[in-house]
Amino acid sequence: MEYTCGVKKYNYVTASEVGEFIYCKRGWWLNKNGLLEINEKMIRGTKDHSKLASLLWWQKMLLVFGIILFALGCLGIFAYFALN
Repeated sequence: MEYTCGVKKYNYVTASEVGEFIYCKRGWWLNKNGLLEINEKMIRGTKDHSKLASLLWWQKMLLVFGIILFALGCLGIFAYFALN
C-alpha cells in the first residue's frame, strides 16, 4: 500500500498482508500484482493447505509423545540399575 505525507510517498505493509505472505507467498505475490482471481484451483489449494497444516500438527504431537516415551524409558532403565 502507499500513503502520502506532504511530498514524500511511503510504502507500507499491513498486518493482514504479513499474514497472507506467511500463509502462502505465491498467493500474496499474485494478490499484490493484481493477478489473483478465485477459481477451483485456489479453493482446492486452500483445502490442501488446511489438510497439510492438520497433518503437521499431528506429526508434532507424535514427536512430542515419542520424546516423552524415550525419556520415560531412559528413566526406567536408570531406576532399574540404580535399585539393583
